[in-house]
Order: sequence, then structure tokens, then C-alpha cells
Amino acid sequence: MNDICCECNQEIKGTKKAKIWNGKLLPMCYSCWVEWMKGGQKMNYLHISIPALEKCINPKSYGEICVRCNACGRIDRETQKECAIKMYKRQLQEQYNFDGWILGFEDVQKKNIESNIVYFKNKIAELEVENE
Repeated sequence: MNDICCECNQEIKGTKKAKIWNGKLLPMCYSCWVEWMKGGQKMNYLHISIPALEKCINPKSYGEICVRCNACGRIDRETQKECAIKMYKRQLQEQYNFDGWILGFEDVQKKNIESNIVYFKNKIAELEVENE
């Protein structure tokens, strides 16, 4: 049985949110929840995690929890490539900013970082060509 949004009375198909109202936990679709939050009704709410998809490419998810980056297109298929490029650029910048050196393993870490930089640059270039 699918949940029905307590605001718009439509079936919840995407990200599920909830609000607590008069002591009851009420399911909400994401768009109604956003509007509800904009309206100053910032009350306690329950964040419901969703699992990462098998095709998840964001290492921040650890393959377990969807971080809603949309790099896989789960949230919005129309902006999937732009979101993937943004995610890869963020990962690339993290490689450039790396400062977690471990004594005695610097050479291995440098090789890994160099390899990661090449990989992220290639993925960004590949997606930017597809996006044109």
C-alpha cells in the first residue's frame, strides 16, 4: 500500500517526508513538504532515509543511503547529467584539497590522488561532451 500525502491527497511517488501535527505522524510528498516548510511551519519532522540505488555513483552514499545528489537521475531525470558533473567536480576539488597524509604512506596516497584526479577529469569531460 502506497502512502497518500496529507496535504495534496496524491500518492507519494518520490521522496517521502512526514510532519508531526497534533501528535500524529502524517506522510507528505516532497513538494508539499517544501511548501509547508517555506510557510514558516517549521515544526518537528521525520526524515526518512532511502537506500542508494545499485547504479549510485556517489561515494558519499557508501552504497547504502541515498544522499539525494541526483547524479543517478533518481530525483529528476532532466537534471541528472548536470548533477553528476557537479558531483564529480566536487570530488575533484576534494582531491586537490586533500590533506590527510599518513606518515609512511605518502607515496601510495599521492599515486591514488593522481589516479583519482585523472578519473574525475575524464568523467567530467565525458559528461560535458554528452551534455552538448
